[in-house]
Amino acid sequence: GQYIGGDLNLSLDENDDVLVLAADVVGEGRIGGDLTVFAADVRMNVTVDGEVQIVAADIELDGTIQGEVGLAGADIRVGADLFDDLEAAGADLTLNGTVAG
Repeated sequence: GQYIGGDLNLSLDENDDVLVLAADVVGEGRIGGDLTVFAADVRMNVTVDGEVQIVAADIELDGTIQGEVGLAGADIRVGADLFDDLEAAGADLTLNGTVAG
C-alpha cells in the first residue's frame, strides 16, 4: 500500500510492500513485504517480513524486522529485533534491540 499525507497514524496489516511519504508518521502493525518511509519524524512499532528503508530527521524503530534495515537521519533510536544487517547513518544513534546480521 501507499500512504501519502501530512501527519499519519497508521495501523498496518499489509501483505505486500508499503511506501509512506509524510511529515510525521506513527505506525504499528504487520507488513508482509518491504517498508520504505520518507518523512520528517517516524515512530514505528512493526513486524516486517522484508527490508526496511527509512529516511527521516528523527527515527524510532521498534518491533521485529526479518530483512535488511537501512536508516538515515539525525536522531535514530532502534529498539527492534533485527534478523539481518543494519546500516544506519545519523548524528545520534541508540541501539537497544538485537542485530543478528
